[in-house]
Amino acid sequence: MSDLSETARSHRAHRRVQWVLRLGLVGSSALVLTGLILAFATGRYAGHAVPLGALLSDSALADRVIAIGLVILALTPVLRVVALIVIWAVERDRRFVVLGLIVAAILAASLVSGWRASPPPPPTGGPHVARPPA
Repeated sequence: MSDLSETARSHRAHRRVQWVLRLGLVGSSALVLTGLILAFATGRYAGHAVPLGALLSDSALADRVIAIGLVILALTPVLRVVALIVIWAVERDRRFVVLGLIVAAILAASLVSGWRASPPPPPTGGPHVARPPA
């Protein structure tokens, strides 16, 4: 009987992880769409790649909302890996815990290297203001 309850517990935990993935996707999609609507409504958006650090300080609101949505979208699978490591640790499945930690280390290394490789801010220093055609 305990095997059945452990299986049910494991199934519930995996269903929660699925909901986290769904919420991350829906939430990030809503933010990106909101940012796009703001960009088109206000006409203020960056016409180039903007480093994450610059987004928080000197960028248009639309750029910040889109960036937050993209960051949430990128971090959702990372959260899944972390949640699965916890589930496997509770289930005492050492092999999958080790594999999950290796995947988490690879993800962390790629995030750090991507953060360091961010392009420098554009020479103009500010967001691009799109003007409607005259």
